[in-house]
Amino acid sequence: MRARFLSGLRRGTASSRCPPAAPGLGSAHGGILHPDPDGEPGPGAGAADLAEFFGPNAERYLAKYEKLRQKRGQGKQFFLSWNWAVFFLSFTWFFYRKMYAAGAVVLVLPLVLSLVLPGGSHGAGGVAVALALFADYWYVFQALARVAKADALGLEGFERIAFLQAGGGVSRLAGGMALAVWLVIVGLGLLGLAVRLAGPAKGM
Repeated sequence: MRARFLSGLRRGTASSRCPPAAPGLGSAHGGILHPDPDGEPGPGAGAADLAEFFGPNAERYLAKYEKLRQKRGQGKQFFLSWNWAVFFLSFTWFFYRKMYAAGAVVLVLPLVLSLVLPGGSHGAGGVAVALALFADYWYVFQALARVAKADALGLEGFERIAFLQAGGGVSRLAGGMALAVWLVIVGLGLLGLAVRLAGPAKGM
């Protein structure tokens, strides 16, 4: 099904590889990261390139890209979009989507907050909400950066597709390992909570 989806995108962009740009936005590869001086679409990548990067569930993230283009056309720099997977599974989603650096930061952030700020661990809920709101934006931005790099390297055809897929898509191995770590952390948290609740009960 995904192959048919990508095939349709490539047929639709055969005559013009870049999607229509909002005023002042420019091309998909250059508009957001490197705006075209005259505000017109450049010769960069289109939806098919982005879909190759996104991999599974590409339709969802292409819709987020369109949302970003619309916001840029309104003079706004970013968009907010709720991501339930990030809200509940935290860093697991970042590792699954190959955003390893971001995943590592999200993994250690609660520990850093608890060490640096008094009661810092109490802000975990706020951090989870912020991550869920911005994750899709960060992911789309990463996709555009990868496409821009493919353009800078002059990649075309299968070489270009391989480059985009290597930097994007998903890693079930990294996602599975991150999920295992998440389950351990949640398990330890629940165990600690049970111990604290059992303490007063014994005193009674």
